[in-house]
Amino acid sequence: MLSASDALYRSESYGPPALAAAIVHDTVAWFSSVEKIRSTAEHTGGQVIFGHDPAQLRTLRTGVGNFYT
Repeated sequence: MLSASDALYRSESYGPPALAAAIVHDTVAWFSSVEKIRSTAEHTGGQVIFGHDPAQLRTLRTGVGNFYT
């Protein structure tokens, strides 16, 4: 699992095509980061976990019992 945290807020940002959020100040560096995340995911077979994607969160196991939500 690759935790993208705030580098990729939601799956829509990941694309393709990748879509930068309005808060991104350096789009060239951001696109480079996205491609690095994409390359790592493809090379390792890892799943990208987005920082704030409610649809994805509903598909993930977030804890055991009532310990985590």
